[in-house]
Amino acid sequence: MKPDPAAQYFPFYCAGCAILALSSWLWVRSRPTPQEKKLWSDRTSIIGDVFVVGFMCFFLVLWRQYIAVPIFIAFGVFIAYLNIRNMFYCDSCGKRSTSSYGWSTRSFHCLHCGHKLR
Repeated sequence: MKPDPAAQYFPFYCAGCAILALSSWLWVRSRPTPQEKKLWSDRTSIIGDVFVVGFMCFFLVLWRQYIAVPIFIAFGVFIAYLNIRNMFYCDSCGKRSTSSYGWSTRSFHCLHCGHKLR
């Protein structure tokens, strides 16, 4: 059996994910207002998605699975869109709430204090 060409890069991917997750969590948590938390949460979500999709595309090219690259890019864009669209920070209590209504435009209230978010 041939050795996996991506095996040597997998520890870097795991370490990068861990560092990115911890640093983005600490950075967003340290922002003083809910508006800044939402802004930086959106930015770190995009950065994280670019990191994950970039590594996945790199692995797919190493494995010579070129047809799957656009599929993973589209999937990553869709996940980033859903993260940005359905995550809210309450203006009243400052805590994060995630809407699980999907594509619905009905109103959504904070799970912690009941303040209307959408």
